[in-house]
Amino acid sequence: RGGGARTAVAAYRDAGRPTSTATVPGPLIVADVGDTIVVRFSNRLADRTTTIHWHGLRLPADMDGNPAVSGAVYPDRSFTYTFTARDAGLFWYHPHVDTDEQMELGLYGPLLVRAPGEPVVDAERVLVLDDVDLDEDGQVRLTADADDVALGRHGDVILVNGVERPSLEVAAGTTERWRIVNAANGRYFALELAGHEFVVVGGDGGPLPSVQTTDVLLIAPGERHDVLLTIAADPGTRAWLRSAAVDRGHAELPGFDVMELRVGSPTMEPVIVDPERFTAAIEALPISAQTPERTFRLGEDLDHPNGPRFSINDELWPFNTPIVAALGDLEVWSIENEGDGDHPFHLHGVFFQVLDRDGIAEPQLAWKDTVRVGPHETLRLAVRHETLGMWMYHCQIPEHAEGGMTGDLMVTE
Repeated sequence: RGGGARTAVAAYRDAGRPTSTATVPGPLIVADVGDTIVVRFSNRLADRTTTIHWHGLRLPADMDGNPAVSGAVYPDRSFTYTFTARDAGLFWYHPHVDTDEQMELGLYGPLLVRAPGEPVVDAERVLVLDDVDLDEDGQVRLTADADDVALGRHGDVILVNGVERPSLEVAAGTTERWRIVNAANGRYFALELAGHEFVVVGGDGGPLPSVQTTDVLLIAPGERHDVLLTIAADPGTRAWLRSAAVDRGHAELPGFDVMELRVGSPTMEPVIVDPERFTAAIEALPISAQTPERTFRLGEDLDHPNGPRFSINDELWPFNTPIVAALGDLEVWSIENEGDGDHPFHLHGVFFQVLDRDGIAEPQLAWKDTVRVGPHETLRLAVRHETLGMWMYHCQIPEHAEGGMTGDLMVTE
């Protein structure tokens, strides 16, 4: 960008392919449900320790990339991640050391797990959304200003699969399946395409139990959506996928262009797609009046004399007290946002179900691992602790997580 200036980034490379180069985002990993995934990770960063967190995947605690459990990977050292792909869906990977800077520099990538017998569509795409803030020399600006702290880092360079506002060829009348992940530090994407609807068939934890349609697809940092899009525009036309303005609390951020779609004619008869074939039944967790409940208060103090503070139950990570639960326990987690800004809440190693928002029942059952909690909003989640070990929960905006809005959960026998 900027007349061909080269930007220094951090990036992943598939060392199993000798001719591969480092890319942002990192290589797309594709597996089938039930596959064993083995990633032999080597840290070639000269001056940074790092890990890989497998965001959304259910796996053993020592494979989760939490440096407090498995240790950080030092420069010129290696670590082998081995786990089973238990669930179909789009997941992603990124560091969990200095997450705010390492993700901003480009360390993230997608992981797609396919279910057996997935329905056929005309085209499939994995779309990794991000933004980056470049300085006058075309380099990634890592110094966080007041807005970066309040909202998470934001930049004017909008990226889709590492390309600034790309132009894609699509065919009129065809149906595409887009699996989308928001890998940005703080930016929300509210996707809209004039004259089109998104048919949502899946999310964080895989297929939904029924189809949802929407004109605006809101994606918080860390969230994933699985959507069908039928191209309704005529051949020869061009359309922009845009993000609408989003009120994050603290500020309403204006809309912007994301990528261009160039509409051509189909080369063969479009596939007839039944969206219901992409859905799957979900069993509600058996919550009752006797189910124990925990409360997590998300706090922010942007005017603290020693600098901004982000907390959970008035504790700042890493000086927090871990909570303890027994394997198999079912709990209700009440997430109360006491601040004026949004906080997407992420729980490692397990999916949860959103029960209600400010007492209003969630309209559809879904498996989630990341969920938006609006300013002064309370969400109630159903959580079953199904894997032993130490797990993190935190705001997915890494500037907030690194700034204290992180907790630890110990699941014991």
